[in-house]
Amino acid sequence: MDILTTRTVTTSVDKRIELGFTAIRLLLEREGITLPAGTKITVTVPGGGDWSNTELDIDDHTPVVVSWNETTKS
Repeated sequence: MDILTTRTVTTSVDKRIELGFTAIRLLLEREGITLPAGTKITVTVPGGGDWSNTELDIDDHTPVVVSWNETTKS
């Protein structure tokens, strides 16, 4: 009796990037958008929590964090 064996290797990589004011400004400038002096970048937290409906400043000390997972099988 022959046994058929198949091996699958899965690689999972967690990635994360922080986008502060300067990084966001540079990304926008690369797209042809120049922000005037005094521009503020904020994110609004949806209602329901301690910071609900509050605009939070995004600067180089408090960046937006984007994270994701990439999984591949071979």
